[in-house]
Amino acid sequence: MITSLHPRSEASEVERAAAFGPLRPDCAPRRSRECLVGRAPAPAIDHELTLALTPDIDRLPRTAAQAEVPKTRGEDGSRRQTDVLAFLAHELRGPLAPLRNAAAMLGQPLDPVAAKRLSAVIDRQVDHLSRLVDDLLDVSRVGTGKLRLDWRTVELAEVAQRAAEACGPAMKARRQNFELRGPVLPLEVRGDPGRLLQILRNLLDNASKYTPPGGDIALAMTVSATEASISVRDNGIGIPEDALTRIFEPFVQEVSAVGVNGSGLGLGLALARQLVEAHGGTLVARSAGPGHGSEFVVTLAR
Repeated sequence: MITSLHPRSEASEVERAAAFGPLRPDCAPRRSRECLVGRAPAPAIDHELTLALTPDIDRLPRTAAQAEVPKTRGEDGSRRQTDVLAFLAHELRGPLAPLRNAAAMLGQPLDPVAAKRLSAVIDRQVDHLSRLVDDLLDVSRVGTGKLRLDWRTVELAEVAQRAAEACGPAMKARRQNFELRGPVLPLEVRGDPGRLLQILRNLLDNASKYTPPGGDIALAMTVSATEASISVRDNGIGIPEDALTRIFEPFVQEVSAVGVNGSGLGLGLALARQLVEAHGGTLVARSAGPGHGSEFVVTLAR
């Protein structure tokens, strides 16, 4: 900190020092009463004190440059936060238009077919909004350490079947071929059945979104004495090598992926990995590159 001495303040300090005595050498920068000893007349301001209160000119440019680093990081963080909020607002706003239109139509006479179609629109949009909000809440819980798992023995084949049923309508709408493969023996692990279902749903949903119509998606399970492995493979758009780890960051979507399907908050894969790690497992992505499909492998201890 650069400090300047006003002549009047300096004189008053010397006068007060004269009343109490000289300064101890180790207290030269601070003229406090605790540092005063004896009753001898006070000396003039010494050379060391002058140096302590004089700015080091040679150091100022370097210090200023260092100060720019936190400033730049702060600006990057603020810009990132603004982008995320804008992206979030856009995604949350999407379902509102069909919901508003559906609400307007509710005041009109409707035949049974139109009423059923309207009900389906409302259900889809409310489900979409609910998943967006749930993903945001889960990210918050993981980040603050408030995520709680309901540990129990889980049959993975049953969880995989439920995940396939949940994602089936979307894959059917895209005319995608789905195959579920698993071992004959029971595949039991310790975990939270709801969270394990969420992991597989997110992986299947991701595979479906980035696989073209008519493409293939497969979920396969294998088991050993110590661990269980679940693989979700597709022949979709693939993943560049430099993005294989970046895709697990929250709110991140590759440019090529946005061009195919720009919906969603970019939280599905991030949440899947965080939930897998909360179970003590690992989730890795594999791909031979753009246009060569992708594979996501979950490994859990038994």
